[in-house]
Amino acid sequence: MAKKEQKIPETAETYLAKLVIDTELKTAQTNQAYEIADFEANIDMLECNRTEKNYDWQSDINLPEYWSHFVTQSSTEASQYFKTRDYVQCYLKNSSQEALDKADAAQECVNNTLNQKHLNYYQKYMRATSLKNLNNYVYLRCNWEKDFITVKQTKPAVEYITTPDGLQIPKITMKE
Repeated sequence: MAKKEQKIPETAETYLAKLVIDTELKTAQTNQAYEIADFEANIDMLECNRTEKNYDWQSDINLPEYWSHFVTQSSTEASQYFKTRDYVQCYLKNSSQEALDKADAAQECVNNTLNQKHLNYYQKYMRATSLKNLNNYVYLRCNWEKDFITVKQTKPAVEYITTPDGLQIPKITMKE
């Protein structure tokens, strides 16, 4: 027998929704209020908007000092990270030949992937570092998809000649 679906009374659903909104959401908003205000103040400095109190001693001259520091920091990071096309280096604790080969293959795979222009890695990296410089943190979501293709390798047929000693050597034919 199939169980009958129990319907939750509307009052219980409303109570749970209020509980989540009142406790979790409002607590999170309260905890992030300082960070959001700090981020907004940094954006205002970038746009040269004065959002603090209007004091008599402050001039209305627009001097984009913060913008020049921001751009200088971004250019420094770009020149440090993008001066070569190798973005990843592997450091190994195991010095076996197998580990070295795997590390070289992984490094080549990642570097070749990041060097593909249609991925816009430079733009994504610079946007993330700019947000990090404004807000002191940035969240990145990365995923990797791969498809396995089975490839059958066939060796060309080689004719062998057996010598009187029992050795087999490949037959070489010369074309005229």
